[in-house]
Amino acid sequence: MGKTDRAEAAIKSALANNPEDPITHTNQGWICLESGEANRALAHFKEALRINPNTASVRQGVLYNCPPDLDRALSL
Repeated sequence: MGKTDRAEAAIKSALANNPEDPITHTNQGWICLESGEANRALAHFKEALRINPNTASVRQGVLYNCPPDLDRALSL
């Protein structure tokens, strides 16, 4: 099991214990981006923003993921 797999397993466990943690959703979003799963990443970033709209790292993730069509991405 590689570092990304271990990190994703730890985050999955953390989300099971506390699904309302915006930082954990943000971390999962970044892992998804690293794995090439942009839609899944965006779903986690959006959930983190729903929980805490002021999370700066989430906003960075959304911008990194969808710069050309940010309005559409946030409305999905």
